[in-house]
Amino acid sequence: MVPLTVPSPVATPATAETEGFLTELGAQVEMQGGLISDHAVRLEDLSHALFERYDRDIGELFTRSRAVKEEICSQRDQFRSLEYEQGRVAVTFRAIWRPGENWDLWLQLAEERRARLELVEIVDGMRRG
Repeated sequence: MVPLTVPSPVATPATAETEGFLTELGAQVEMQGGLISDHAVRLEDLSHALFERYDRDIGELFTRSRAVKEEICSQRDQFRSLEYEQGRVAVTFRAIWRPGENWDLWLQLAEERRARLELVEIVDGMRRG
């Protein structure tokens, strides 16, 4: 009978490089697996109530920002209305004012303008209050 011989593996540079790569790859996989496990445990530790609070806070933030936006738009519209009214009164005043003439009419227009401004302030106060 012929004796059976098993060839011994011969280490070549390519084999050594491949073994080094596989060893490093295995170490990285083990490290990443540990990180993923740690993150999974931390996510499980976060309570459902925490996410509900975040959801409520974000909803409240959007609600408040919408109210602020509406208030800004309202104030802008009111300001434009006052600018228009001021321009209209100025044109009317220039049309009727002559030195020494129409003094009573001028006083009446000034009183009407003051009353309108007070009304705007009252309405604005009611909106805010």
